[in-house]
Amino acid sequence: MEELTRYERSGGFSGIGLSDVPGSIVIDSSRLSYDRCPAYDLTFVYTHDGRLMNKGQEALPAKPQCAALRSPDYNAPSLPSALDILPLIHSNPWVEELSGGRLLIANEEFGLILSRSLKR
Repeated sequence: MEELTRYERSGGFSGIGLSDVPGSIVIDSSRLSYDRCPAYDLTFVYTHDGRLMNKGQEALPAKPQCAALRSPDYNAPSLPSALDILPLIHSNPWVEELSGGRLLIANEEFGLILSRSLKR
């Protein structure tokens, strides 16, 4: 994970780097997960309009319990938080391939840039 951006309704944006957040977002066949919180894995289908559509898993709790996403905590309300990652991947986000083998996973509020990992 490289960075997380919050798109402001007024037209601006704010973002954080994610180099201090442990773990990885894993896309494997039709599974999408954050490898440090497997309780929130989901199965998806890729839609014609470029979305990763959740295939009927239970809704994500309002406050998911994932200790790995609790740090770093910047205590800055204007910045997105690593805790915003799980709601984003459960929101039927759009996915777009960027240059350099990177992916953008985004909805109307957040954008998450992922870099390809060769670890397996």
